[in-house]
Amino acid sequence: MSTFLSDKCRANQRTIIEDDVWIAAGAVIRQGVTIGRGSVVGALSFVNRDVPPNTIVAGIPAKPIKARLGHETFEDLVSSEYWKFKPTRAKEILAQIPL
Repeated sequence: MSTFLSDKCRANQRTIIEDDVWIAAGAVIRQGVTIGRGSVVGALSFVNRDVPPNTIVAGIPAKPIKARLGHETFEDLVSSEYWKFKPTRAKEILAQIPL
């Protein structure tokens, strides 16, 4: 049966990958899922649910492993909005944040 005829169709949903996300090789992300800012998706993982910001997920299905950074460090990183700058300026900004 066509996915467009199914009641469980996700073909019209957008997948959102926010800033500062790292997705390892072989990971599969289901349509309609949001990967939150600063998250990491482990290799060969299957992501079928939204991933909160600053979270490392892995497995089949992907499950949270731990926070990527401490809360205060992550907030400093987000408030800097370093991804909006050219690489040279972004490096200067990141050098000021204790990672």
